Amino acid sequence: MRIGKDQLIVKALHAIEDVCWAAQSGPVAPTYALRFVLAFLFEHGDGRREAFDEFWRVVTDAVDRPHTSESIANTVRGNNANREAYRIYRAVGVNRSTEMMFFPAVRGKLGAKKQ
Repeated sequence: MRIGKDQLIVKALHAIEDVCWAAQSGPVAPTYALRFVLAFLFEHGDGRREAFDEFWRVVTDAVDRPHTSESIANTVRGNNANREAYRIYRAVGVNRSTEMMFFPAVRGKLGAKKQ
């Protein structure tokens, strides 16, 4: 059984949503998995790299800002990650729905019920 391109794009966008949620708690590790997801979505996008590069920069940003609290830095990082996620969705021609945005939270609750 083969998975279609559209299904793979949706799964990659779910991974982007996971990263957006994680970025609200601190910088995200610059993993090969994140690189792969961004490269895959770029390959199926409109050919402009800015949103993908900026998403990477924003979510992995661990720059110490002595004038900013950790809470404020996390909020700003999360907001900026969401902004770039919208741009990535547009690049691949998908509308970002509330269902997609809250997929990580819903999946977490469903997973907790199974245990």
